[in-house]
Amino acid sequence: MKLTGFGSRCSEHRDADGSVEVITSEYTVPSVHDKTKAIKYATVIVLRSIGSAGSPQADEIIRTYRSRGYQLNIVHCSRKLFNECLADLFNAEDDTDTEKGPEK
Repeated sequence: MKLTGFGSRCSEHRDADGSVEVITSEYTVPSVHDKTKAIKYATVIVLRSIGSAGSPQADEIIRTYRSRGYQLNIVHCSRKLFNECLADLFNAEDDTDTEKGPEK
């Protein structure tokens, strides 16, 4: 499933029971030293339950990105913590005072 507005390409990878196991976001950045070249990056978020071992699907996704020449950012996160972070992100009130900087 592609998500819009987050990275240049974002995908969800589900496990056998249908729950999201891995979220990936691919993006390309122009090289600082050679403007004719681009560097490929991918962020891989591996969701798991606390105490569970890594999954073969996540390992395969990481191997595939490495073989395709991507620079990787890999994050291992519990499902509960990730869901709480998303809830906080989407339920946050618009607080324009934070843009002014700290109060003196």
